[in-house]
Amino acid sequence: EAARYYNAGVDPDARELSPGVVMVERFVRRSIERGIRTLDLLRGDEPYKYEWGAVDAPIQRLLVRRTGIG
Repeated sequence: EAARYYNAGVDPDARELSPGVVMVERFVRRSIERGIRTLDLLRGDEPYKYEWGAVDAPIQRLLVRRTGIG
């Protein structure tokens, strides 16, 4: 089982309060409390992810197309 965290937006006027850091910390803490050992910060290589100890993992893409009508 994995917990997934999608980066939320931040009001530039609140940047000095570090709301993003608080949100990620709560995500990590609650996941650990629930026994979840895999935390997925989803795609992207934003620096904050590596500051939390993220490591790259391969992702897969799947393209599904409908062929013809009827």
